[in-house]
Amino acid sequence: MILDITPIKNILDARLKYSAIIDKRKNLAYLSFTVQIKFI
Repeated sequence: MILDITPIKNILDARLKYSAIIDKRKNLAYLSFTVQIKFI
């Protein structure tokens, strides 16, 4: 019997994509924050 791991793989892929999106948003927020400090 072969265990189907496709759903697990899909969940992991989705989590990776989601965390990547969150990281991008954090980086953007950090960049805009530092830019604001520089221009004050």
